[in-house]
Amino acid sequence: MKICRFCGAENADDALFCNQCGKRMENVCPVCGAALAENARFCSYCGTPVLTPAASATEPNGTSALGDATSRPFAPDGTPVRQGASDDARKRTAAAAQRVLGLTGNALALLAALTVFIFVLSGVVSSALTDLPANNLWYYFKDAYADVEDLLAQSSFYPGYYPTTLYLATIIGTVAGAVALVATTVFFILAVVRYLRNVAGKTEKSPVAFALSAFFSFLLGALLFLSAERFLLDASGSAGMSIDISAENVLNQATVAGICLGSIFLFFALACLLVRNLLGGRIPVTGTVLSALGGALAVAVFAMLAYGTVSVGFKDLSSRMAITTGFAPILQLAGQISSSFGSDYIPTQYAEILNEVLVGSAVGAAAQLAASIAGIFLLTSLFHALSGKRTNPLPAAIVTFVLVILAAAFSIYATERTQELMELYGSFGPNADANLTVPILVCVFAFLSLALSVAVIVIAAVRAKNATPAQAAA
Repeated sequence: MKICRFCGAENADDALFCNQCGKRMENVCPVCGAALAENARFCSYCGTPVLTPAASATEPNGTSALGDATSRPFAPDGTPVRQGASDDARKRTAAAAQRVLGLTGNALALLAALTVFIFVLSGVVSSALTDLPANNLWYYFKDAYADVEDLLAQSSFYPGYYPTTLYLATIIGTVAGAVALVATTVFFILAVVRYLRNVAGKTEKSPVAFALSAFFSFLLGALLFLSAERFLLDASGSAGMSIDISAENVLNQATVAGICLGSIFLFFALACLLVRNLLGGRIPVTGTVLSALGGALAVAVFAMLAYGTVSVGFKDLSSRMAITTGFAPILQLAGQISSSFGSDYIPTQYAEILNEVLVGSAVGAAAQLAASIAGIFLLTSLFHALSGKRTNPLPAAIVTFVLVILAAAFSIYATERTQELMELYGSFGPNADANLTVPILVCVFAFLSLALSVAVIVIAAVRAKNATPAQAAA
């Protein structure tokens, strides 16, 4: 036998509502439905004020806890409506909207991860040189090394420097493809597992972080792969005959489509989560804006590195020529110069410069690879903050900054050594010129991204210090 805590009427043991007053037998929150203690005045889950049976009779001032009947609103049938019912309804509506937005945002984030996973698995991360076949990432796992062997078989004599540069450039391409493939796949699987556990109610953690990591693994992996094959030739002249040549490697349309689709899904996923948190009043506007700017600058850094880390050229009264490449292609170019001597001996004046180009390019490529891996975590942290999550991008920002500066430094070093090599070999005559614009811009943008990451942490710390206990718990 159950006794109603409101009117004292007797009810059956399995009764959910009183058969006399119609009120719920169990003490639950009217907004979120959580079970409450008998004398709870506030819900411990959502903070909603709760009317207890004792308080429902009279307050210390002698008035009803529900208020004077003459001042209370009435339903169409004349039944007095409890004070705060409209507020409760609004809270329930807001809570339902937040839940729908959260589920939608998680689903869109997973869709973004699925998109880039499909594109990277199909091997479409490739670069195309004008009028020549394109290489995709699978090329470096199957045919690239056989092509190197065929190339070496065409020469009877060549210095040891030649095969070293060819194999090293091929290894750089293989690692770039492996980063794009493995990282995207792993983070996609983690996003799927997190999403399924979230839907099943086994965790409250969102799959957005893993989805962001999958997307940025694909994006930075594609840029890293482009850098491994990057070659831009721009030449023109009018001595004797007019020539105008322009050819470059670019990401193919399928890869660009994958990046665009993933970006669109992530944009709407983050927008849903942003609106959800705005409804809950949990968005620090300044920190969110700074996180977005820091992320955009970081993406620009890696895009510039992919554009070309080594750029040399010459210009005179009748002609000009410029070559922009990544670390791997400049190795191949230096190797081709070494093979032109037709023996296993390299003249002393060339050997030192060739070794400097080899070391500078190899170390620069390693630094760029490490920076790209650190950049995945930096970008994930910065853009995850847009969904309202408290993140700490500073460790990843510092590591990425150091590695990017190292890559830029070796980019400048390799560019200057390549300039000397071109002048010595006679490819560009005595007027070779080193273009250091890209590495300098990379350093500036990397510093700005680091500064914004520091600002995000400082603002979050100040906000946490000044927050009330309720805001800190939110």
